[in-house]
Amino acid sequence: MAKKYVLDVGWALLSSVLALLIVFVLRIILARVFLANGLGIYSMTVLILTLAMLVGALGIPAATVKYAAQYKEREEFHSFVSCSIINSLLFGVIVSLFLFLFSPILSDIFHMPELDHLIKLISFTIPFSLGNRILLGFLNGLRKMKLYAFGNVFSKILLFILTGIFIVIGWGIPGAVLAWVLSEIITFIILQTVTIKYFHFTTQHYIKTTKTILPFGSKLFLAESTHVLDSNIDTLMIGYFMTANDVGIYAIPIALATGLLLIPGAMSTVSYPIITEYFNKKTYKSLEEIIQKSMKYSFLILSFMSLILILFGEDIILFLLPREFLSAYIPLVILMLALIFYGSFASVGYGFTAMDRPDISYKVNGIAVVINFCLNVVFIPILGIVGAAIATSTTFILRPVINFFLFEKIFKIKLNSYWFIAGMGIVVFMVVTFFILRLWINPYILKTIISLVFAYFAIFVLLKKEERKEIISVSKSLLSKKFNYF
Repeated sequence: MAKKYVLDVGWALLSSVLALLIVFVLRIILARVFLANGLGIYSMTVLILTLAMLVGALGIPAATVKYAAQYKEREEFHSFVSCSIINSLLFGVIVSLFLFLFSPILSDIFHMPELDHLIKLISFTIPFSLGNRILLGFLNGLRKMKLYAFGNVFSKILLFILTGIFIVIGWGIPGAVLAWVLSEIITFIILQTVTIKYFHFTTQHYIKTTKTILPFGSKLFLAESTHVLDSNIDTLMIGYFMTANDVGIYAIPIALATGLLLIPGAMSTVSYPIITEYFNKKTYKSLEEIIQKSMKYSFLILSFMSLILILFGEDIILFLLPREFLSAYIPLVILMLALIFYGSFASVGYGFTAMDRPDISYKVNGIAVVINFCLNVVFIPILGIVGAAIATSTTFILRPVINFFLFEKIFKIKLNSYWFIAGMGIVVFMVVTFFILRLWINPYILKTIISLVFAYFAIFVLLKKEERKEIISVSKSLLSKKFNYF
């Protein structure tokens, strides 16, 4: 069980890392070509699309994962998958139409006239993007992680290629947005071809199945919508209070933070159907083991990568971007430290949903949204993008603390927090040490020493011997396997 889980996480993580690299490189190219102002307009367009898709999804993609895992050996399986696809396309068309019609109002709210035609253009992608989320959720529920990884990476590679072509021929930001639309449409066609052999499409019991999916999906929608708002309210508020240029600069630390969250996201992708299965079978010992392992591995990876970004962040920004982006460094440091807290729990982010309590997620997220909004309103006018980072980081830390407590209080799941406290303590110590000693010691020597010391601590102190062997074994399996998707 453990090896299969880690292997599945490996595939999900591999696809997430590749997707992260592709999207980040794409953002760097856009920043270098269009500078902070152009990147800000592009980022705001994509953020509006993300929020619109959230409304159109109504929690159905996440519900698809649960029902695909729960009914994969029963006849209802085909009805649930077919119903999810139909409803996602239907709701996607409705939301797409509303977004198209209200684009002038949105461009006025954020004082960015360029948004009007960009929002109109990107609205066409919503039905196809939702369809892709359903099909990927279906593959996730079946634990077809190779195919899941293929679909996840394929869309990003296609987006990168099309964006590059359209920029070269001089289509500017509209070309980059058009690339997004076309990549989602083509990916939808490919995913349909890949997944159709695993289920037969049917409209039988459509009404009955919809009545089952929508109530559960609506709870997931509340959980996901409050989560997405909490994660993006800082960018929205910067767009409202400040300028597209500020949105573009802040997009860099946000892109890095979002990218790193793909790691616990990959673990959550795998843990969700497993937790669902173990909870329904009442195998609580295995359930506790999966949750503990997911959180620990996520913490170790995120803490090391966050520390590297803090140490080398200024060098990376100056190497990749124009000097105007250097002001993104302090927000980056603030977000990276908080991300370690948040990302550890995000590896089992669907845990409450998998255990039939999605209401817990949206209640906790709702509290976080209110706090985040209030803090952004206070801090952004005073501290600018640094204030936005402080506001978001506060809720990044608050949510896991609450969730840790609720896991033990409601589900009686005992979580060993020694590794977390010890690991977080040394991360903070390393960061403080760096900022103090870099005035007297060659910064590159200091950065290298700190990185090596923390790597040793993470591998040989926080990881048990059997965990190290397990990771090495799975890594060898991943490297030796061919990418034979079909």
